[in-house]
This record gives sequence, structure tokens and C-alpha cells, in this order.
Amino acid sequence: MTPRRRILFAAFFHETHSFVPQLTRRSDFSSRLGTDLLGQRGDGSMIDGFLEVADLAGWDVIPVANWGAQPAGPVDHAVFEAFWSTLDAALRRELQGSGLDGIWLALHGAMVTTECADPEGELLRRIRAVPGADALPLFGAFDLHATFTAEMARHADALVAYRENPHTDARETAMRSAHLLKRALDTGVRPHMLSRTAPVIWPPTGTGTADRPMRDLEDLARRIEAQDPEIWAVNVIAGYSFSDVPDAGVSFSLVTTGSNESAEAALAQLVETAVALRELGVPREWDLDAALADTLRSAGDNGNLVGKSHGVQTNKSRTSKVPSAGFPGSRLGSSLSILVPVRRAPKIAL
Repeated sequence: MTPRRRILFAAFFHETHSFVPQLTRRSDFSSRLGTDLLGQRGDGSMIDGFLEVADLAGWDVIPVANWGAQPAGPVDHAVFEAFWSTLDAALRRELQGSGLDGIWLALHGAMVTTECADPEGELLRRIRAVPGADALPLFGAFDLHATFTAEMARHADALVAYRENPHTDARETAMRSAHLLKRALDTGVRPHMLSRTAPVIWPPTGTGTADRPMRDLEDLARRIEAQDPEIWAVNVIAGYSFSDVPDAGVSFSLVTTGSNESAEAALAQLVETAVALRELGVPREWDLDAALADTLRSAGDNGNLVGKSHGVQTNKSRTSKVPSAGFPGSRLGSSLSILVPVRRAPKIAL
């Protein structure tokens, strides 16, 4: 009887806004440890998606930790070290005990700590440095608004990004990633990753995947996958413009068992397309002065202006949903309240 494969898994998730002064501390992170992660079956999360594939594949899973916090300022580096300490101990214990057949991670990809501009890359590097871990397939899933780095590509066999913004496919992405891990284990073939960063930075409001340019890039990525069977996955990574790090920007990565030459050609095509479409990723914004003037006209002589909740852009009776990355207290990339006229006393309250 073939032994059941043993897969260690963990999650570490934070979207860091470098321009928010408040630190994100350990107390800001929610956490699950050990077998508590198995309780996430059915919750629609990345962990849930991974566990569904693991159950279908008949894997024995070793849950370690799931730490995550709301988008906010830089993460206290002590949090990173504490998470690593937990993961490192579990990884060494399993490698020295019954052994492992693979590792799977759920990451955001846009974390920044007080001491490290690329925590995900550093995390992957440290995993590979653990004796015995360098020989293991290392797979995972991550957010479309990541800052993808060469270090991440260097140390992972396969990381798979969301394809939707707003993010409706986190669970599906985790399942795609886990199916690729199963493919690698079943065939004995391990892929590798390559990546390229384009000289382009788009605001989160310009990265909705139903619109151009992201729609064009996702369509191109699917065509590349269909044309080359050795390319297992192509990631279109919108980047996170509020991340003040050297690798910030739109990027692309792919998972392949083929030649670096063909992979680089595919990445170059994606970069060239992003550059050609760069203006489409900068949406026309409602000028603040014009917005105030227009709202004052709408309010009339006897109207108030009051702040309203974030989440829509409002211009008289016209509203539109805005897909965006997060920041503290909102899913939008601006901290301005929306102003609407209210017919009361002739005051202005912001």
C-alpha cells in the first residue's frame, strides 16, 4: 500500500501600507494554530480550498499556523520572527520525524516589516535553508496585489496568484495551486519560477480585472498557458502602489517545466503589453476641488455637506463600485469621506 503523502501547510497574510505611520503589532494579528486550522473547512478561504484538494488527494496534512491582520502600517518585525519561529519549529520536527512530501503556503505578498522589504521572499529563503526542506516541493497561493520579487521566484516551485479583483477567487486560487502540487507529486516533475517587474505602477483603482488593462493582461496570460503545455501557470500581479519598496509595481511570474528562454519570452510579451497599456491603468479621478464645487451647487443655499461612508464614489445621483486594495478602516485606497448634500442648516461639516 502506497504511504499517504504528508504536506505541511501554513498562512501568513498582511497587506502593508507603507505610508501609514502606525505599526501593525502582534496584537493586531488574529491567529489559529495547529489542528485549529482544520476548522476552516467550508469557510471559503484559501485554507478551505487547499484542504478540499488535500482531502481529494488523500494527503495527510500537518497544519502549523494561520496569522493575518487587516491592511495597515508596517508590521513590527518581531511579528515576522515570531511566525517564523513557529513555522521553523514545526518544519524541523516533521522533517526529523515522519518526514514530509511537500509544503504549501497561503501568503498575501505585499507585507513589509520594520526591518525587511520582502518578508515573503525572506520566509521562503529561510524555509529552503532548513536541512531537508530544499528537496521538497514548495507551493502556495497569493494575492493579486502582491509585490512579487525575484527572491520569491527563486525559492518557490510554484506560487499562484488570484485572477480576480475584486477578489472573488481566493479559494479557487488555492485549489489551483494545490492541484499543481498534486501534479508535481504524481509525476515526479518539479517546476520552477521566473518573474519580471514592469516599469509601471498602477493605483489599486486601476486594477479591476473586469476592465482594461488588467483584462487584456489576464487574457494574454491564459493564451500563453494554452499555447505552451510546459507553462503550468502565468500570474498577472497588479502590485501594490502604497508599498514603498524597491520591487513595487506591476509584475508577472510563471511556473514552468520548460526552458528559461521560452519563459523569458512570455514574460517579455506581458511586460511589453503592460507598458503599452499603462495609461489605461490610471483611471480618471474626480478632482477634489471640482467635487466640492459640484456638491456645493447641488446643496444650494440651505444645504449641509456631511461625510458619508467609504466604498462608493458619489457624484449627485451617480455611483460606481471601485475595486481597490485596502487600507486601515476601508477597502478603498483613500481616507477621504464622500460628501453628499443634506437639506438642513447652512453649514459645512466634513
